[in-house]
Amino acid sequence: MLAELARDRGWSTFAVFANRWLRTAVGLRRGFADFERVEPRAEVGPLGEQLRRLLVPSARAGELTTFGGAEFVNRALLARLDALGAARFFGVVNFMDAHGPHGPPPEGAGTFGPCSVFDELKRLRPSNSRALNQRLMDRYDEQILYLDRELGRLFGELERRGILERTWVFVTADHGEAFGEHGVADHGCGVFDEIVRVPLLVFPPRGAALEPSAQPVSQVDVAATIAAIAQVDYKGPGRDLRGARGESLVLIQHGAEPFRTDYCGALAGKDARAVRRGNWKLVDIAGELRLFDVGADPAETRDLAPDRPELVQELSSQLPDRMLRATPVGRGGAASSAEADRLHRIGY
Repeated sequence: MLAELARDRGWSTFAVFANRWLRTAVGLRRGFADFERVEPRAEVGPLGEQLRRLLVPSARAGELTTFGGAEFVNRALLARLDALGAARFFGVVNFMDAHGPHGPPPEGAGTFGPCSVFDELKRLRPSNSRALNQRLMDRYDEQILYLDRELGRLFGELERRGILERTWVFVTADHGEAFGEHGVADHGCGVFDEIVRVPLLVFPPRGAALEPSAQPVSQVDVAATIAAIAQVDYKGPGRDLRGARGESLVLIQHGAEPFRTDYCGALAGKDARAVRRGNWKLVDIAGELRLFDVGADPAETRDLAPDRPELVQELSSQLPDRMLRATPVGRGGAASSAEADRLHRIGY
């Protein structure tokens, strides 16, 4: 693990995170000297919370969540950095603000569309009406706006402390969100771009440079780049983006999760994989091949496989090996209805 390699070189290692599941993921904390979950804001009490949900379900919905908000993640991170002083560090920071359930955030509610405290907090579903999905998309955009503002405040504090000028900072995400495109909703339900295309922003320290690139890259490249910067003996996949040139391949996989089909759509229950080379993207869904030119067709609506059989054959040889189904070790393939409901309520 990168944290283990950095720790073994004498770096301080820590993680500050909002997502409760990072605390329970087996092996994820390996190498981190400190592994801190930022707790959610105190709720209004059981009775008060029931009344709030019944009478004004969207009131304070962006604050009363199952995860700590960006303001509190920033506060915990800055306190940890202040304690470290000038020590070298490898830190991972996780925010959950731009995530379901899509309720109005603490700031910016109503910026992109009508918003009322009486709006029921609905979940993303393939069966949602277009109007409902638009309302949820407005809230999602407001969540992103709120997180963007908080990141701006964080970067201002990092700059004021002199940390930004001596630190590599990578900003990315683990998934996008589907609002009915390709018959799916939410995330974790396939390999189309509304789910797998995420931002990657890199801020080099003073004296270093990383040229912007329009070429697609992968999150495995982020790990490889950090390892190269830290000069650790990393055995994982990926390439150092500081020296990357020319066209590259990006490989994408999704393991079938049948228990998610009811609330994500049929594609969630199918194995899928894809390869992206330049603007060409070949998608394999349970053996069915589709080819897209994402430069001309970013929504991936026009299948060009029948028109370009030679390209399909060429890219097929570059698809990732089929992955195992996403079945928990020692468990059956389907979650119980109670488990699925619990996961769903916190945004999965």
